[in-house]
Amino acid sequence: MENVDFLIVGGGISGTTAAETIRVQDPASRILIIEDENYPLYSRVKIPFYVKGERAREDIFLRDFKHYSDKNIEYLCGKKVVSLDPKNQFVKTEDGTGFHYGKLLLTTGGVPKKLNKYKNEHSLQTIEDADKVVEDVKKAKKGVIIGSGFIALEFVDIFSHYGLETHLCVSKEGFWANFLQKEVSDLICKLLKERGVKIYYGEDSPFVTDEDTIVGTGIGLDLSKSFFEGAGLNFDAGLVVDQTLKTDFDNVYASGDLAKFFSKKLDRYVRYGNWTNAAVSGKYAGFNMLSKNEVFDNLSAYSITHDKLSIVFLGFAGLDGSTEVKTKVISDRECIQYFIRRGKLDGCILVNRPQDRQNLQNVIESREEFAL
Repeated sequence: MENVDFLIVGGGISGTTAAETIRVQDPASRILIIEDENYPLYSRVKIPFYVKGERAREDIFLRDFKHYSDKNIEYLCGKKVVSLDPKNQFVKTEDGTGFHYGKLLLTTGGVPKKLNKYKNEHSLQTIEDADKVVEDVKKAKKGVIIGSGFIALEFVDIFSHYGLETHLCVSKEGFWANFLQKEVSDLICKLLKERGVKIYYGEDSPFVTDEDTIVGTGIGLDLSKSFFEGAGLNFDAGLVVDQTLKTDFDNVYASGDLAKFFSKKLDRYVRYGNWTNAAVSGKYAGFNMLSKNEVFDNLSAYSITHDKLSIVFLGFAGLDGSTEVKTKVISDRECIQYFIRRGKLDGCILVNRPQDRQNLQNVIESREEFAL
């Protein structure tokens, strides 16, 4: 069994940022990152640009292996952690190697849900996913997307970029029905149809099994939690942490997509799944693993723009039973959906209204009374 001062499970932007933050403050302690992919850090947000041929593959990498060694950060890639014993401060990888840690950061994110139903089915999360899409999209004549959300929109843009006949299969309630009210969903579908996308509601495209069809899925994410299930950590649609990103165990922290933290600004627990939040939370986790006790309270912002469609998510944009949802239709191409709780704005979704982003972010952070 090896001893590690700071052990980080997950080598993405959150884990790498945490390790680098620790190293700046502590030049001597042993830092080890365990990453199940075989690559150093790369940008997931640049993957669509690589797939469309707008960036070279090597350009999406943000670090190389030499970077880690130069900073005296050990980077163990291609290894999967299979068990955690927080009481004894011990983790084990699938090859049986054990590590005893002083402080532990869990930042494993999640993996895309799969249908495992179609021959030419693709996800779009990892560099290897992207490589497969690049190979297959050039041989296809039709593209079918199953699901809603940001990844579905990335596939729409990719398939349209390559000139494929593009089909989108959404639930019978519409696009992103678990987030969007009908007016917003209908507007997004309208704008996609104007781009030439054929939309199917509650059914598959009849072309989904054709030999010349590539299938892209955007049906959600399963958080990577199997290795710590039964370990006594509090998991509730995310690994629950306090305002310093610490779990119920004093020396175990979580960051990135996995962490469900208490936002003092919003007076509620939130979990955000985007690149910026992962990077910022990784920095705070690094500080707090050094006992800095810095309060983390990031207000999430995430956006996507393709062709004539722009969507921005601000703050908490979700349905939890305690939130009132209202939609303001501004024009036949613009609308804003608001998430209001206790008379205050917790979050919003802006469709083709990027100019309102900063003002609404200020309103959310002000915690002033809000009414349409």
